[in-house]
Amino acid sequence: MFHKIIKKCFSKKIHINGLKVHKVYNLFGIKLKFCIIKNEKYHVNKYLRNLSPYKTVPHKIWEVEDKSSILKLDWNEGTMPPSPKVNEAVNKLLSKPDFFNLYPKTTNNELLELLSSYTNLPTKNIQYFASSDSAHEYIAKIFIGEGDKVLISSPSYDNFRLTIQANGAQVFYSEIDSNFEFNAKNFEKDIKNIKPTFVYIVNPNNPTGNVLSASYIERLVKNNPDKMFLVDEAYYEFSKETCANLVQKYENIVISRTLSKAFALANFRFGYLLASESNIKSISNIRNPKNITTFAQVAATAALSDIPYMENYVNEVNCAKEYFINEIQRFAPDITVHKSSANFLLMKFKDFKLRCDVFNFLKEHNIYIRNPLHSTLLYNCLRISIGTKEQMKRVVDCIDDFMRNGKTKETANDKIALFDFCGTIVNFQSGNPYIFYVLNELNSPVLNLKNRLRKIKLKLMRKINKNFLDKNDILYLLKGMHYDDLDRFALEYYIKEVRPRFYSNVMDKLQQLKAEGYKIYVVSAGYEIYLKYFIQEFGLDGVIATKIKFDKNNHCLGVFDGKDCIKEEKTVYLHKYLNSEMRCSTKVLGFTDSCTDIPMLKMCTDRYVVTRHKEGWMEELNCEVINV
Repeated sequence: MFHKIIKKCFSKKIHINGLKVHKVYNLFGIKLKFCIIKNEKYHVNKYLRNLSPYKTVPHKIWEVEDKSSILKLDWNEGTMPPSPKVNEAVNKLLSKPDFFNLYPKTTNNELLELLSSYTNLPTKNIQYFASSDSAHEYIAKIFIGEGDKVLISSPSYDNFRLTIQANGAQVFYSEIDSNFEFNAKNFEKDIKNIKPTFVYIVNPNNPTGNVLSASYIERLVKNNPDKMFLVDEAYYEFSKETCANLVQKYENIVISRTLSKAFALANFRFGYLLASESNIKSISNIRNPKNITTFAQVAATAALSDIPYMENYVNEVNCAKEYFINEIQRFAPDITVHKSSANFLLMKFKDFKLRCDVFNFLKEHNIYIRNPLHSTLLYNCLRISIGTKEQMKRVVDCIDDFMRNGKTKETANDKIALFDFCGTIVNFQSGNPYIFYVLNELNSPVLNLKNRLRKIKLKLMRKINKNFLDKNDILYLLKGMHYDDLDRFALEYYIKEVRPRFYSNVMDKLQQLKAEGYKIYVVSAGYEIYLKYFIQEFGLDGVIATKIKFDKNNHCLGVFDGKDCIKEEKTVYLHKYLNSEMRCSTKVLGFTDSCTDIPMLKMCTDRYVVTRHKEGWMEELNCEVINV
């Protein structure tokens, strides 16, 4: 009876505030609230909180009906269709749709035999998967546990890093030399010092194209029997260097391959593993055999039945690669091409601006190449997939045109878009964090006295609520530093801290307006020294931002050059630098996240506010809301 009374008196509701879960009890009209779960690990994998995703470039090409003018050289896919046998086999499959309601074959012996013939290994050492990425996920489940140390030769293909970090592994990098050469001694030293349980090697490397000899990898495997090695041979067909025979000699090596590159089956998602019999059994025990579609199996079978077709394509790519290197070296001394044993090349430019200008120029001409910004070594680099000689001639001609004329497409003068940056394009206030980033990076073993004092000041300031600190007081901490050092830190800060925090829908809008002929300007209280890299990367028309003052010897004075570009001051700067352009413009769009930019918005014909909450002033100014 008492139980029933209690049940009647108490009504329970569950409320979710972010990731915290509360229970609210109503006892005779009195609400009692208890936080029953405080740790988000019960709801979301805790390792996902600060996980940096694998970056891909979403292509508008999938929305374009006529793709004939587009040359896609950014994902290292095959640039030609696969073997005609693939087309024939898939069409035959489509003519018999009566099986589409059924799961695919779980064991395809014909396919395994073809892989066995191709790799010169018994079928017991082979297993196929729905892409090599999928195979990597299974490898991570079998061989890598929470807290395990994983060493990756860097820079490298980044998706495996994402997979293992999501499982709670610790990732360590062994960096190549600044000239992009693999340093064998340093790599072995890192293995000895870090003591990883797992080592990941892409061979040939992506994005450098460096290839390690099978004998060197065998030495690593033999000398480190307590460590598991994953060798990613996605580009084996182009280098012909393989460790395949090692899987019959050693238990601590697994090799992954794919049919996405040389076999041109990227859309079918098909990969396979080579490993010892016991490792194949372990992985197969947790593998979902229904994930490899019938289409993928049929396409892979057809492609592996026509090895000469693949080899002809590989030969054509290798010839086109040499042609591209020779041509670029002939007319572009500011571009260095790193030799590669894969179907791509890494190009290094004299500076970040030239790199961005070439990238944007190629994109304007429907040529897409890779923008590899996940490593500090690659800030001035672009990666280009190699296609046929005809395709590469088109790229060469385009780069030659740019180097001769140095122009991207002119945008119209009668349409302007003004973008605030902090809170509008990125989800944070970027100004002070840049100062703190610089001061943190000064934490080198050999700090001079001034830098030591800066570190002390920083620690003291962080004990104080930063909201009470004047922006100029924080900037003063940089006094005496040289422009070159601050500029170097600015590029690093932009790549590491700013780029990952873009609002994707705002960036989509920005690039849409650029394509429509708008001149795009960033007007921000952030610092011009790092915002210029945003302008350069996306080929925008200019930045009006807070500047740092330097003396005649380029040493920082620790104060603004002019006034902070904020609130009403933005309109002063706009009148100073863009007055004539804005007067001649039929349309001026303004984008912000804050009412502090009302003076700037009043100068615009159309107004947009990036926010989650609509307020009264937005309606008064007739602002369109962009939800983030």
